[in-house]
Amino acid sequence: MTDTSDLHPSAPLAFETVAAALAAKPLSTEEELRATFDFNKAAVLAALQQAGATAATVDYFGAGDEGRIEGVYTLPESAASTRVCLAVVERSWDADAKRMTAAAALRDYALDDALRELCDAAVTLTGHDGYENGEGGRGALTVDVAAGEFSLEHGNYYVERDVTEHKL
Repeated sequence: MTDTSDLHPSAPLAFETVAAALAAKPLSTEEELRATFDFNKAAVLAALQQAGATAATVDYFGAGDEGRIEGVYTLPESAASTRVCLAVVERSWDADAKRMTAAAALRDYALDDALRELCDAAVTLTGHDGYENGEGGRGALTVDVAAGEFSLEHGNYYVERDVTEHKL
């Protein structure tokens, strides 16, 4: 099943908007994730376009409490080495206020690593974090560069049991 509902931002965000949102008031983890995801999605798309890429795919798999990105693929392959800046949330303890504070920062990534980060965020944002637990799951984040579309296809594995009882 392809779920794109949570991957479409209302509008591209400037880094200053992300930083201001974090500084203005404490945000929920989901709000932080959404703000940084929207910024990073636009940054990754721009980097893919700049590199002349037509598509990108990130495959992931997990089971038995272990999960990982299995592969990052860009067309052309050379696009993967392009550099891109992503927004990250840095947390620190404010001893005077006795609370955690959060601030946005920019970090430089190779495009293939940025796609990994974006995939992990998309998995969490769409409610599939923990896919590696139990029987596990797998999926793929795909990017259609020309259309500017990101989609996440995710599947969960499960064990089915069919029980019958017979009195003999």
